[in-house]
Amino acid sequence: MAVLGDARRRMLWTGVFRAHGAELEVMKPWTVIQAAELGAVLREPCVAVTPDWLHLSKIVAAETLPHVRWVQEARSPHARDVGRLGLLKLGAGHPSEALTPIYTHPPVG
Repeated sequence: MAVLGDARRRMLWTGVFRAHGAELEVMKPWTVIQAAELGAVLREPCVAVTPDWLHLSKIVAAETLPHVRWVQEARSPHARDVGRLGLLKLGAGHPSEALTPIYTHPPVG
C-alpha cells in the first residue's frame, strides 16, 4: 500500500507499506519527492491512496504506472481508528514508533 499526498510545489509526501497479518512492514519510509520521481518510488504493484485525490489525479494522469491501482477518491484515516490501532499495537507489546514530524520543505531563513 502506498500512501501519498500533496506537499505543494510539484512535491509529494509518500510512504509505502506491506501488511503481514496485524503487523505493518515499512517498505519505503515517509519522504518527500518530486512528482516526477513517483515512478521510481512505486516500482512494485500496489494499491495507492491519498487524501488529495482531486489534485493528485492530474499528476497521476501524466505518469505511466499501470501496476498501481489507485483508490480514485480522497481517503483519510479517522483519529478514532488510528487511536484504536495504536492501543491494539501497544496491547500486543509492540513499542510505538518515534513521533517525528515530516517537514515537506526546508525552513525559510
